[in-house]
Amino acid sequence: MYHKPSIRELLLDIAKQVGLQKGKFKDPIEANLIAYLRGKRYLVFLDDIWYTKTWDAIKFGFPSNPKIGSRIVFTSRNTSVGRYIGGESSLPLLQPLNQENSWKLFSKMVMTSEGNTMDLLQELEYLGKQIVEKCGGIPLAIVVTEGMLRERELSVQAWSLVLKSIGQEEKHDEFSKVFSI
Repeated sequence: MYHKPSIRELLLDIAKQVGLQKGKFKDPIEANLIAYLRGKRYLVFLDDIWYTKTWDAIKFGFPSNPKIGSRIVFTSRNTSVGRYIGGESSLPLLQPLNQENSWKLFSKMVMTSEGNTMDLLQELEYLGKQIVEKCGGIPLAIVVTEGMLRERELSVQAWSLVLKSIGQEEKHDEFSKVFSI
């Protein structure tokens, strides 16, 4: 399901986070935000932008002065949004982790769970490596899967069920589709 943000709420939140006090501005928020940021160096992170219309609605709140060095960094699962906002050159394609680093991340996550010992991890290593392989090197998938494991009993049976639920038999299961966006 796609998230359509309230532009007003988003702009109010940005204004608050950059230090513009609510009582010191009137509508339109964009005009107050641009006046406040003009001449200042700022870095704004916008996470998970789904629509170009969202960007079109908020971009007028940010002054454009490349000499100052301000930046707006955004994330999106939709590459067309990235191309629209920043052009082709602004799209860093993140590479998945290799098998070794995927396993390190998974192991670290499992070992920080309460009460886990290295002996238990060794007993479940075979299943854990299969689970990590299903995650395809995607850190978010590894962390989400580890969260699923954390909610279950630390046993071969429980881990086997998780492995099966993420598509042990199927190449194109729903789990993989979510993380391949």
